[in-house]
Amino acid sequence: MPYITEKYSEQKIENLYNFLQSAKEQGDPEDYEIFVDAFKVVKRTNDLTRFEGYTNFIQPETKELKIIIYDGTSPRNTKHVFTLKEDNKNSLSGVEVETRIDEKLRVEKERWETDLLKKENEKLKTELADAEAYIDQLEEDAEKAKDKKFRLGDVNVGEFASVMLEGIVRRNPQMLAKLPGGVALAGAIEQDNTERENALTEKTPEPEVSFKKKTSSTEPELSDEDKNYLAFIKSLKNKFDHEQMTSIFLILDLLVNHPADIEPAIQYLTDLHKK
Repeated sequence: MPYITEKYSEQKIENLYNFLQSAKEQGDPEDYEIFVDAFKVVKRTNDLTRFEGYTNFIQPETKELKIIIYDGTSPRNTKHVFTLKEDNKNSLSGVEVETRIDEKLRVEKERWETDLLKKENEKLKTELADAEAYIDQLEEDAEKAKDKKFRLGDVNVGEFASVMLEGIVRRNPQMLAKLPGGVALAGAIEQDNTERENALTEKTPEPEVSFKKKTSSTEPELSDEDKNYLAFIKSLKNKFDHEQMTSIFLILDLLVNHPADIEPAIQYLTDLHKK
């Protein structure tokens, strides 16, 4: 059975009425029924005087008008449905459409921002992990540099330098006199040497024994430590002249009194060498 849906139009309703009237005039009347929404306002009939009765039931909120035209007296029919008002469930106002669009855009924007934040968060986590690993490596290198012992053979240069410097300067205070402001320092060291010798003489009574000068030409045997000291001194003398040696001992003196400056000095010299 045909089912025709179209928008309400008085002209189309009038065309159906003229069709029914023409069939009746030709002696072959057609039955019809009329519904307003779900209400049957005109029962099945071929009396055309009742056709316009449906207009009494049309209201502003009426959604559809349905006219059923039967094929003679048979149950076969054609349904003509005319829509007067769109169903609110299927029709949205312009404001509602815009609101839904805005809501959809808002949801999509939030999802995009969330994905972007996740990606940035992962990137920051990776960078943070790399930075922490780099910091750990720097701390490890710093500890190694701090604990690192620079050695020449079996001689610990750091420990040897302080002892050697003190011994050399005490035995040769005149060397300091050549440096700016070194005269006073040399005099102070000579005085300190004298006081140490006097104190040692007072504490250690002279033994009542006699000594004979050793006539053997054999030199006293040096300890391994003394040999290493001598080897180190010789290596320095082969590489530096007198003025450079003086400067080296002055630097060692500064580092002995300020051990915290050893690492910055090494770093400075390393950076200077790289340039």
